[in-house]
Amino acid sequence: MTTPTSNVKSNEEMLAKSTIENDDTPELKLPFWQANMWLFVLWAMHLIDVMDRYALSATLPMIKQAYQLTDAQAGMLGSIFGVSIVIFVIPTGMIAYKWSRRKVCAIMVALWSIATWGTGLAKGYFPLLAARFGVGVGEAGYIPVAYSLISAWYPKSKRGTMMGWFYSGSQVGATVGLMVAGWLAYTYGWKACFGIMAVPGLILAAIGWFMPDFKNKIDTTVKEVEQAGSTKKSLNLGLKDAFIYTVKSPAVLCSFLITGCLMLGTTSMSIWGITLFTRTFGMNVKQASTFVGFIGIIAVTVPILMGWVSDRLQIKNKEGRLTASFLFVTGFLLSIIIFTQNSLYAKSLVVAFIFFGLAKAFVISGMSNINSVTQDLLPPFYRSVSSTFIPVANQGIGGVAGPVLCGVLSDACGINMALAYVSTIAFILVMVLTMLCKKFYKKDREKLESLGSFNLERG
Repeated sequence: MTTPTSNVKSNEEMLAKSTIENDDTPELKLPFWQANMWLFVLWAMHLIDVMDRYALSATLPMIKQAYQLTDAQAGMLGSIFGVSIVIFVIPTGMIAYKWSRRKVCAIMVALWSIATWGTGLAKGYFPLLAARFGVGVGEAGYIPVAYSLISAWYPKSKRGTMMGWFYSGSQVGATVGLMVAGWLAYTYGWKACFGIMAVPGLILAAIGWFMPDFKNKIDTTVKEVEQAGSTKKSLNLGLKDAFIYTVKSPAVLCSFLITGCLMLGTTSMSIWGITLFTRTFGMNVKQASTFVGFIGIIAVTVPILMGWVSDRLQIKNKEGRLTASFLFVTGFLLSIIIFTQNSLYAKSLVVAFIFFGLAKAFVISGMSNINSVTQDLLPPFYRSVSSTFIPVANQGIGGVAGPVLCGVLSDACGINMALAYVSTIAFILVMVLTMLCKKFYKKDREKLESLGSFNLERG
């Protein structure tokens, strides 16, 4: 006869399994084909997001000429987008947590698409700023929700690879977006370009309304064990609890700051890339957009490959993703150094093609990897709320400061040296923060493991 005590012990042993032992089990059970199908939808949203966002990069020389803007004013068009994300991302994350992750995601995609259309309708510099602010409002909520859903749909052992797939959408978007936006702007004018590029997002918003979500509901087994006198920890599901858990997880906080510092590099390259090639290599906007778009082809597959590397390192060592962080940011800086020296002296288009592409690939891989770290260290119920700190860090550090800092430095010492200085600053900050994250990682991981495994209910 089995005693209640033995049942409690059996349950406790089951729940006490570390997340490492449960690496191959997804938290939300979906058929693999279905998870892949919805990942593709999120990937397409990310693609369109970047196409809409960086259509600004392809059209920036035309906008500067139309309104006689300085580099600093032009940089503000990229930075204002980040300001709105910082303001609205936490409120939208709270709504997603309390109401519906999938519905908030769909609404946000529709909003940024409408604001993109509004960019083309703007009649002056300040209306342009307002429209770009609106794009940021729309994009504020969908990224944290996407992280939360992907992490629930796939097991931890595949999380780095799947995040790599998701982030590859940004590279395809940059590639296709710059080429398409450059062609549209050159053929029909920059205003028409934004109107046309708003349409795909509205279609994806309608599809995204039906994505699989999960309920904020604790496994009853945990409660039963706790009631029987177990020392097993349990979670409370209030918004306050999610924020408290996050701010008391120093490794998670460090990982948020790392993404923001990496964003210094990626926003500077994205916003100023077309301008750099028109000034340094004598291209027109159409030629530079096409060239930078093809450069993105190098970067499309790299985040997926680097995600796989991150997963392999994590399987061998519980802190493997942090090792990957060191490797990726070093690859980024080395690529930028070679690219900058070539742009200043040799001016070889082949060298520029290779190393600008590698720099983009390494910095995107770094962001994908470190965001996998945050998801590894957070309970699934809290991710859509806690992950709102990622866009806050991204835009507060990189999105807001990156384009303006690069613009100011460009006015002072030229666009090539400005990119090198910004990238060096990003490298130093990422290295220091990754070392701090490594110091606290074990403590945060053990805190999560003490909660046991998670079995989510579809909602």
